[in-house]
Amino acid sequence: NLKCNKQNMYKDRVGKQRELIQKFCNNCNYEFDCAYLAILGQEEHGVWGGLETKKIKSIVKSLKEQKVYEDFNEEKNKTIINLIKKIKMIN
Repeated sequence: NLKCNKQNMYKDRVGKQRELIQKFCNNCNYEFDCAYLAILGQEEHGVWGGLETKKIKSIVKSLKEQKVYEDFNEEKNKTIINLIKKIKMIN
């Protein structure tokens, strides 16, 4: 039985393990919050809110180019939230 904990989510998973974790995330009430915190915290490993490391790193890179992490404010917070919503709609 898969549980949301650091051991399961923080490691980089491949194949079926990653797919199972992503399905688990998609049914979690905290999926969006988890993805948000991973992006805000610039996580480099694991599956967070159904997003794998490669996607999180890509988002973080894009946000750094937009200087979202500099002088963080409510407007920049909305930028992150809107980006996650857009990505989750695609996935």
